[in-house]
Parts: sequence; structure tokens; C-alpha cells
Amino acid sequence: MPTALTIASTILLALTELMVPAAHAGQLEPITPRDCVTVRRIPDDRLSSPIQINPQHTRVAYLVNSPNLTTNQNDVQLYVRDLKGGTEGENVPVSTGTEMHDLHWLGDGTHLSVLTRDRGNLVIALVDVIRKSRMVVARLKDADIQEYSIDSPGKTVVFAANAGNSNTIELTHADIEKGYLIHPNPPSDTRYHQAHLFVVSRTGRSEWSRPIRLSLTSPLTHEPIQFLSYLISLHLSLSPDGKSLLFSFVDSEHIPSAWLKNPIVAFFKSRGVPLEMISQYKLTTHQTSLSFASSFVYQTPVWNADSSSYAVVATEAVNEAPAGNRTGDVAGLPPPHVYSVSGRSGIAEEVMPASAVAPDILSTDCNEGVLLRSGAAKIVRIRREGSRWVEQSSVTIPVPTPRSLIYGPLASDGEHVVGDYEDAGTPPEVYSYSAGNASIQVLARLNPQFDHLDIAPTRPISWQTSDGYPLQGTLWLPPNYTEGVKYPLVIQTKPDAGDFACDSGGNHDPAFAPQPTANAGMIYIARTWPQDYKLSDDAAHYPKGYPGGISEAAFHMDIWDSAVRALVAKGMVDPAKIGIIGFSRAGWYTEFILTHSEVHYRAATAADNILYSLGDYWLHQTERSVLDGELIYGGPPYGPSLDNWLKYSISFNLNKVHTPLLVEVFGEGVPYSPGKAIPDVLAPSFEVVTGLTRLNKPVALYYYPNDVHQPNNPQSRLGSLQRNLDWYCFWLQGIERTGQEVAAQYFEWRRLKELDLNSTSLQPRGAPAGTPNEYHAK
Repeated sequence: MPTALTIASTILLALTELMVPAAHAGQLEPITPRDCVTVRRIPDDRLSSPIQINPQHTRVAYLVNSPNLTTNQNDVQLYVRDLKGGTEGENVPVSTGTEMHDLHWLGDGTHLSVLTRDRGNLVIALVDVIRKSRMVVARLKDADIQEYSIDSPGKTVVFAANAGNSNTIELTHADIEKGYLIHPNPPSDTRYHQAHLFVVSRTGRSEWSRPIRLSLTSPLTHEPIQFLSYLISLHLSLSPDGKSLLFSFVDSEHIPSAWLKNPIVAFFKSRGVPLEMISQYKLTTHQTSLSFASSFVYQTPVWNADSSSYAVVATEAVNEAPAGNRTGDVAGLPPPHVYSVSGRSGIAEEVMPASAVAPDILSTDCNEGVLLRSGAAKIVRIRREGSRWVEQSSVTIPVPTPRSLIYGPLASDGEHVVGDYEDAGTPPEVYSYSAGNASIQVLARLNPQFDHLDIAPTRPISWQTSDGYPLQGTLWLPPNYTEGVKYPLVIQTKPDAGDFACDSGGNHDPAFAPQPTANAGMIYIARTWPQDYKLSDDAAHYPKGYPGGISEAAFHMDIWDSAVRALVAKGMVDPAKIGIIGFSRAGWYTEFILTHSEVHYRAATAADNILYSLGDYWLHQTERSVLDGELIYGGPPYGPSLDNWLKYSISFNLNKVHTPLLVEVFGEGVPYSPGKAIPDVLAPSFEVVTGLTRLNKPVALYYYPNDVHQPNNPQSRLGSLQRNLDWYCFWLQGIERTGQEVAAQYFEWRRLKELDLNSTSLQPRGAPAGTPNEYHAK
């Protein structure tokens, strides 16, 4: 029977042959957006590492995400490999599903628990790696399980499920007839998730109890609470003996007044973010208590094997006395610390002081200390000696290109290391390493199809801002790059994280397409972070004289204007053919650049971005959204600070845009058709699109209703990548892709070009040599 990889490769080959004529023997084919979408990689799991070593240090389990364009789903395979050099599990998945994450070994080392989709809903399953069988142990009728934790023997599971929106107004008939009050700025908590907790227990060899909802009390008020509010995760962590549960939650209404003296708490409160606290629930006594108070929890707490204590990565512990000015990186979150907390007394000891990047706790043990990852390729063990915690040992993994800030998945028991390796020119693969060896070994090649594709070469580049601040980045060059030729340039304003940047890497940011863009005959540039990078380094070079937070956008404008000048001076790029792409917060930078830069950008994209527009300010109707806008402009769009809005907001500067703009919005599952109510997520973009349209300026809005901020569905990812590649080929090279399926797209874009030609002397150019055959010059 063919494997899922074989089937996917066959489909990929067939589809590629439809688009690109057969290459001559030995000739590499150009990379297309379709190739980027189908990259197989270790998935990014927000709850736990997708790579796990069992307690006996004999096996490693890992998940592989394999996008399936035919079904528009992400197939996930679970592999288990022998750490002792055997061939167990080699190239044969133990289990396959359309969704699978939150992987954990049980204490016996032969069973894994996993959150997976079954009959339409996310359920908890146990996988027997010997028999290659799977058993569902917890499910809810017509609802997904959001996250869970399981004890070491696999006898007790606690899980969370969505509690719905308790802030919905329940209207009476009289309310509807006579009218009712709508609060102008609802509390920020309305933007957080809300969940109920449930417990299930094993009642026999293969029988489990029905889910029982836990009745919780607030550790602050000791009153019953209807649901738990949380930011990103509840960080559920059940002790190995199944008796104590840790969870984090937010509560903006009952923070003890003494805590407000803490500068970390004040820092978060000034930004409308409530405190995040870790509480402990005793399953035997049903008592809830505050276990550890902090402002932000970076990682789910990790229990000692004997269930006596746990380790956690969080912002500074909240004390009743002021802790001094330790807000750390003023441009981002306060710095993370590592703590060891007693499960009985709640006494916390600092294991590792503040660091620029949050470490990952791999394991903790009373005798062995805390094993954690303190860098992209560094693992350290810290032990308690007397009253102090000291570094006992460390291992540096000899990966060829260590990443900077965003680390790839990894698991280690202190002796063995199994991780994900990739870099700008190397597709994802799984490696293994043992302490003392000189190099890593490839455990699994995930993307052999790239052996036959033309991976664009990369080149590091350094430049400086106007005040001399040093920057570094990566250039993706056309495979047939020729020195002295001036190429079109496409700028990615969001930094590159060091992934295999065929698209944006594991983040799946939309619009970014380094490899296909370079293969189409353009240079592509993204900034990269140095190993010791801190946001505060950038903030120290924000230009002076701007109100509120506008200097942040002005700084990023300086970054890219300076990069353009440097590349033009090197004779590498054509100054009349510069494109710029912004996503999320970087989309705000991009729109600021289009309205304030002295550089003329020939084409641009703003993808699912915050606008800091007048519409953004009032539309979302939360205290947080209002506060965000006022922090940026130094006040509201009324009174003395109105001038700041008029000068810097996109709302009042659309007349300064002289660049064709592609706008992309992802709908979070909310459809839209003209004439219907505009979804909240889409409405702010109409402020820009309507304004530019009324000004007879070229703008195109594309909506992806069924996907999220960082799109996950293969078809919407392909739609965004292909559309952006088409956009820059069209505007920077004067090239159109052939085929009936894109006829309507180019009919509309030619209309936009007529608008553009009425206001600019720039003329479309022909295709450069080496352009993929599916395009032709117009």
C-alpha cells in the first residue's frame, strides 16, 4: 500500500506537470508557490513540543505535517523511532490523521496521548506504539477539546473545552421593544478565550468514565467561577500522580491592590492586559489555591516526577513589595525568568534570572535539576546547590546554522537530542545528536522532492540605517543571477526567522514568497536577527520628534529606505522596480512607508494587518483597541492629539499613496458577499480600499473567509502566495501568468494599470531572461 507521502508526491508531480513543461534530463525545475505550500515539516505546536523522548530514553516520537491540496487539509503523521540505533518505525507512521498535536508519552514508554480529530471533533486518544493502535479516551458531543493534561500512568485526564461567550447580552422582549444600553468600551476580557474544565478517569482496561465538569472557585475571591478566561492557553499541567492540576487564568477585576505596586503588573495594566496567574486545583479535595502569580506565562509548567514541585517560565513573580524597575525590554514583553515552585507550600525559587529569549524547560527532577534549552542550539542543566541554583553542565548542538530568536522544535533527555533542522536553503528534516559527537545525523528526510527543484541561492547582506544602526538580512537571488544586472526587488518587511523560506516557513505568514519570487527573476530581501538581538536595541534607535509610538513605524521606514539605497548603490536592483510586502504589524509599517517615504515603491501588499486607522480605533469597541490607538498617536483623534492622527494615520493620508496596493484579509470563518453586513475583521480594510478607489488609485482587496491570521488551509495559502507572485510579476516585470483560471484576475489588474498610467510615467517592462514558462510578457 502506498504511503501518504508517496500519494502526495504523485499528486504534486502531476499538478506541476500541468503548469510547467517537462524539464530536460538533469535540469532543475523552478520552485512555484505550490511547491512551498506542500513542504512537509515538524508542526509548530503552541502547547507542547511535537518531538518527545520517552521516560526510558529509548524511543522518540515526532509529528510531521503534510499539507494536502486535494483535500485542503493538513495530514499529520505520527512517527516513533528507536534512539538506540535500531530501525523501529523508520519511514512508517504509527498513526495518521487530519489534525494531531499536544503529544505526550505515558510513564510506560510504549503509549502516547495526543489531541486529534475524530468524527469531526478534537478528541483525546491513546496510541499504542507497539500495536500501532489508537483508542479515544475523551470526547465531547458536538464540541472540540481545546487542550488537556494526563497523569503518568494514563489513568486520569483533565481537559478544557470552549465555554462560549458569556458577554453576549441576553435580551428580553422588553429590551427589544424599549431599547437597551450598549457599553461604548466593553472590558478587554471580552477578547479572551473562556473555557470549562472536565475530568475523565480510567474505569477498566479500556473503559473510561464520562466527562465530569470541575466546579472551580477563584483563588482570589474564593467564590465559585462560571468559567476560566485565558490569553493563549490555560497551560494545563496534571501532576504525574494525578492529584494536582495547575492552570493559568486571567482576572482583571480582582487584582489585589498591593500587587499594583509591582512595575511588571503596572506595565501590563497600562497596556490593557490583565495579570496571568497559575492556580492549583486538588482533585482529591476539590480545593483551588493561588500557586504562582505572574504577568505572563511563557510555557506550560513542568512537574517533577515525584509530583512535589514544578518548574515554570514566566515574567517576574509578583510580590507585595515593589520589585524595582525590571520591566526589561520596553518594546516587548517583560523578560522571562525560570522558577522552581513547591507544589505544597507555593514557595518559588528563581532557577535562572531574566533572559532576552524565553528558555524551554525540557524536564525537571529533584536529583537531576532542571534541564532546559537556553538557546537555539544550547541545552543546559541547572541544579540546586545549597540555597543557590547553578549551571551544572551544558551541550551545544553542532547544527550548521543556528537560528536566532524563533527556535525549531527539539527534545532532549540530556544525552540524546532530536530536533528539526532547516535553514534558508535547506528544506526541513529531522536530526539526531548524542553528547560528545562532532556533528548531527539526519534521522528523517522530509522533503526529497526538492532534490529536483531549483532552490534559489541566498546571500547575507549588511547595511545601516540613516543614523548608523547596523542591520543584517538575507537576499534570495534568481538561480541564474548575473552580476551587474539590475533586477526587480521585493521587500519582506517582517523579519525572517531562519526557516526554510520557500514561503514564510513554519509560521505560514501570508503573502511572503521568497523562493518563487527569486525563481521568477526577482531579488527578494528580508531582515534577519542576530543571535543576541533584543527589541530594545531597535527601540534605542527609534527617531526622535514623533508623537506616541509613531517613531516605531518611522524606524522601519528608515530600515527599508536604507536597504533600497544600499542595493541600488551596489548596482543590484532597478530603483524603478521595487515592491514591498507587509503582514500583520509590519503591514502598518508598509502603509506608513507608502504615505511617508521618499522612495517610490512600484507595488505593495498589506496582508491582514493592523492599520491604526480611525476605523480601527472605534470599530472593535474594546478598551484595549481604543488604548492601542491612543498609545500610537499620543492621544485620541480629538482635541490636541487630533493633529497627530491627521499627520500620520493612513485614514488621512491616502492621497499620498502612489503605489498599486494589494490588500488581503483573512476572515476567521466569517463569509461575506456585497450587500451583506461587513464582518468586523474585514470592515477596517474598506476604509483604505474605498478611499483609494475614490481617489482613482489602483487597489485590489482579496478576502479569504475560511482561514485565520496565519493561514493554515493549503488552498488559501496557495491562493495568497500565487496571487502575490502574480502581483509582483505584473507590476515589476510586466508579466502575466497564462491560463483561463486567471483571466478575470488580469482583466481587473489591467484596469488598475490604466488608472496607474494616468498618474505615473512608469511603463510596464518585458520579462527578464529565465522567467518561468507559465508567464508571458504583455
